[in-house]
Amino acid sequence: MHKDTLIGLYKTRVLGHRKTDRTRLTLAITTLTLSLLFMPYVITAQTATMAGKVTDELTGEPLQGAELTLEATGLSATTDRDGRYILRNIPPDTHNLSIRFPAYVSKEMAITVSAGERLAQTLELQQSFADGDKIFVEAAQRDRAQVVAAQQHSKQIKSVVTLEQINRWGDASIQEALIRIPGVQAGSQGDINLRGAGLNRYYVTVDGQRIGSTGLGDRSVNLDMLPVDLYRELEVINVLSPDMDADAIGGVINLTTYQPVGRERALNVTLGGDANAQYFDFTGPGNRASIRYSETLTDELALAVNLSHQLTHQSWERLEIDYDVADFGNGPVDVVERVAPGLHNDSRRSVGGGLHLTYQPSDWATYHLRSLINSNNRLVNINIDNYTANGDWINPESTGLLGNQGEYRHEAQQEDISIQNLIFQGGANYLFNSIQFRVNMEWSQSQIEKKSFVFPFTLDGMNFDIDMNDRSRTQMNVASPHFLMDDGSIDRRFINMASLDRIYDDHVDNIYLVRMDVDIPHKLGTLQWGSNVKMMNKTGEFDERNLTYAGRYNMSRFAAFEQRDISILNKYTMPWLIEQNGARNFLEAQLPKFSFDEDLNRKISDIWNYQSYENIYSGYGMANFERGNILLRGGMRIEHTVAKYEGSEISLDEMDSYVSSLPVNKRNSYTHLFPNTQILFSPGNLTNILLAYSRSIERPPFQMLAPFEIVNLQDTTLFRGNMELEPVSSNNLDFKVNRHTASLGVLSIGLFYKDLQNFVTLQQQIIQAEKGQFREFDSLFNEQEDELSIHESSFNNSDDTATLYGAEFSWRQHLSFLPGFLSNFGTFVNYTWTDSFYKTDRQDEVEIPWQSPQVVNAAVEYTQNRFYIQVSYNRTASFLSNLGQSGLAPSLYGSESTFLDQYQDGHTDLSASFRFRISDQFRFWADASNLWRRERIGYQGSRDNYPSQIDYNGGRNFRIGIRFDL
Repeated sequence: MHKDTLIGLYKTRVLGHRKTDRTRLTLAITTLTLSLLFMPYVITAQTATMAGKVTDELTGEPLQGAELTLEATGLSATTDRDGRYILRNIPPDTHNLSIRFPAYVSKEMAITVSAGERLAQTLELQQSFADGDKIFVEAAQRDRAQVVAAQQHSKQIKSVVTLEQINRWGDASIQEALIRIPGVQAGSQGDINLRGAGLNRYYVTVDGQRIGSTGLGDRSVNLDMLPVDLYRELEVINVLSPDMDADAIGGVINLTTYQPVGRERALNVTLGGDANAQYFDFTGPGNRASIRYSETLTDELALAVNLSHQLTHQSWERLEIDYDVADFGNGPVDVVERVAPGLHNDSRRSVGGGLHLTYQPSDWATYHLRSLINSNNRLVNINIDNYTANGDWINPESTGLLGNQGEYRHEAQQEDISIQNLIFQGGANYLFNSIQFRVNMEWSQSQIEKKSFVFPFTLDGMNFDIDMNDRSRTQMNVASPHFLMDDGSIDRRFINMASLDRIYDDHVDNIYLVRMDVDIPHKLGTLQWGSNVKMMNKTGEFDERNLTYAGRYNMSRFAAFEQRDISILNKYTMPWLIEQNGARNFLEAQLPKFSFDEDLNRKISDIWNYQSYENIYSGYGMANFERGNILLRGGMRIEHTVAKYEGSEISLDEMDSYVSSLPVNKRNSYTHLFPNTQILFSPGNLTNILLAYSRSIERPPFQMLAPFEIVNLQDTTLFRGNMELEPVSSNNLDFKVNRHTASLGVLSIGLFYKDLQNFVTLQQQIIQAEKGQFREFDSLFNEQEDELSIHESSFNNSDDTATLYGAEFSWRQHLSFLPGFLSNFGTFVNYTWTDSFYKTDRQDEVEIPWQSPQVVNAAVEYTQNRFYIQVSYNRTASFLSNLGQSGLAPSLYGSESTFLDQYQDGHTDLSASFRFRISDQFRFWADASNLWRRERIGYQGSRDNYPSQIDYNGGRNFRIGIRFDL
């Protein structure tokens, strides 16, 4: 992302905090710890404890979400991801224990315990799946059972999707799979918006461990670079609990990796390929391969290994249109300043692997070691034809007739983006009598390196005839015959390249974490407390150079790197498409012949270099009270942040030339409290009602916090960052009802409300400064002037607030209750509606940018014998993308000035999946997407009058492959 777009991206950030010192933090944590340790309700050795696992009787696979109940005592427990359970506080006696898990035969058994006893018991359940094909029917049943169990017994408001379901959708990346979940909206570039709170307002964890950010100066994570084959389950947690990091306005995306299964050995292999026939000549084929291996080495030791490789391609055609205003004597009218058709080819290669090692010497202690390595490379090749008027207007239909200032510019661009993710986690889980103790040590590193190259071929002094009859297909026709060939195309001998733009942007984010948690039983439930120390540091290095060549490279010299021509949007012919890899290698070999202005390089680059150090000291306390079918959870989290940021002070003289760059660093600290209350009401075994209040924040982007400063004596301007920006603050209310059916169906209805505070905007003001007030400008004062007007631009918090609210609906059901062949059908439907309003600095009210008011997902599946087929539909409604600046819009308001806000048109996709069982071990799969091809239009103010960007993927994507299971 180029730095010029930074200001526009963050105008809607919402922030707030409360400051204190470390003494108050230490006192609060100490008081909380002592109060929890010495609560009078702590159970002594007068009761018993029972622990163990619940597994599949046939496979030995642990069952997550199985419910255990000791009848007549009110005691219950739910198994975790390892199938482990703990029943505390058991009165000495003989009790009836019931174990239930969806789609499994319930089991009841008598247990006898004595005072102070620690009973270890592994429990096995038998499948009760419907008769039919074991591969598809049982896999689908197990998948639905897992989702039902995860949501039915969850103490959080969240949505769960398993890999089995993701594979049936045919999704290849986490970003693709997320779109299917209620409340999730994807932007045009794959950015994720949870519940309309804004782009990237969430954090991502793997097995509960946080992934370092891969944003270019911000805290985002590139989800489209995470292949689904590395993960077993995907969940979106909408409401945080006190034991979770609080900086997630929209929610948390948690990815669960593969773990050892109960059987002795398991092996799964997937192989496949993909292609888009429309753009195959530019991209070639893709491929996909993964292998998962799991083995129980001994009774105590088990491991799981996962490897994945993916190469995918995506192409789309784009048309960009820039409008301007001119006056030809009868008032202002619309004119077109630039028309730019282009082709984008996006190739992504991902190679990754995971290791999960579990050691369980007893039912009272478990040790784990997890690691995940993922390497991604994204290569974006772009060809654009720019027809620019350069403001030389004579009338609305032509340009350049007098000054010949029109320009043709063919840009061959390449973005080479490399992302590396490393995650290592070690931990232990102990049970001392009835007290559970957990400790984890984690390290996560993410690095993104972006190299951008632009090879501009230009031809100046051109005339154009403009056709504005079709505003979505506005065209500039060359009206300079001496530049044209006999066939009407531009003569390449006149098209020259004299410069090369090169940008390097490299960011490395490290997170180190030590965490400890303790669960203590009491008469009505459990108490939980914990603390962690998290050290985060992120470095950003930016280097932009405009390299010039003493002579000129004529475009005809690049004939060896040309690809076939292509028609863009069936309207614009691009006769010269450069194969960027060959052209880039050729030009890099010629770099010694190019030169660059080092002072200009420092002027435009140094401001974006930064170092960030954030140490976060956290503690929490939480109590769970259970009474009958009501669970009340309340708690408080405290986070104290100590931060140091480093940047540069750039000085420019009265000729706008670079003078110096000096390092600068500043420190800051602040403390937040996060109250949290949740109520879970279960009127029956199949219904859950959840109500929650929580508070969350979002820390500002690193490049806003960096104490950079650029001083320009030529125009007396001052632009700087602000490390004292307050983190985002949001008060959240959530309500959700889950209804499960006996046939493993799930029906959910949810409502949510968020109160967002303290917007961050780029504020501009004129300061009447005295000498000495800003030392950088002291040289401009003289004896006659004792005051100077300084134009200051900086990021600051505002007093504006925003209100966000919405509703979610989700229904997933196998229609086995229907007669005949109709019983083989199943359905998946979800719908999200959101709305918001906030008062801007323009003193008007608008919705939060990048918030689509309606998102719909629907799928119909059919399963019979060896066959499985599914058709899926996704629809995102139009939304506001950016707030516009004041300007003229004659087609809308004549000569009146207005704000031309930017909008994105809705997006629609139709896809299909097909599965066929060849044998018990082999399955054939095929997927097709982009079946409903539609243009996606970005526009200003009015879709009909000012369409500014049109994207179109004209080809259908197909993937086929085979899967082997042992």
